[in-house]
Amino acid sequence: MSKNFIQTIKVFSVPVLIITMAGCGNLPKIPEPKLKPPGAPEVAQLKRVAVLPFEGKDGSTFSTRLKSMLVPFFEVVPETEAEGIFTGKVIESSVTQKSRTEERSTCDRKGLFKACKEGTKRTVNTQCTTKTATFEAIVFVAQTGKGEIYSRTVTGKDTDEYCKDSGPSSESNTAMLRNAQDQALQDIRHDVAAYKECDSWLCSVGQKLNFVK
Repeated sequence: MSKNFIQTIKVFSVPVLIITMAGCGNLPKIPEPKLKPPGAPEVAQLKRVAVLPFEGKDGSTFSTRLKSMLVPFFEVVPETEAEGIFTGKVIESSVTQKSRTEERSTCDRKGLFKACKEGTKRTVNTQCTTKTATFEAIVFVAQTGKGEIYSRTVTGKDTDEYCKDSGPSSESNTAMLRNAQDQALQDIRHDVAAYKECDSWLCSVGQKLNFVK
């Protein structure tokens, strides 16, 4: 069963649950996300920052995306004008595949959605594949006059599973690596600026449905 299919089921089932609870008069108050302080206050207090190209595979792409992520929180300027400089190295940026065989029960049916014909039940093997995108980078921030004030290894992972009898992979390798990078960027985002976070399942659901901000 593909990841996109599972996500689609979740997207439809959660609103149905909320509407059902509301119809029964049991809809509780949805809690607001709580404001969390930045994980690296020394970085958060900087005003002007620069982002240098990261070393390693996909380092240039990641540094460009990091720069875009920082824009709402800092003034991103050339290196000569910056108080703090972000730099680092991509340790891993890869997509691997692992194959396996799964058994399926099948038969010849008397018609669409009808019972199996007698004596036609059998077990067949189908080839399935799990794709895993892995991203890992080490990020440094140096402040003018102080030197290094921040160092962290950030990681991200995305997986996709598919079988020959259910269609091809629903995600390209590029999209999967981007998803893995998003997780790494989120870790940095939480370190450099205050952010809102849900402490309960109901809050998370409300946030996904735009009931709370």
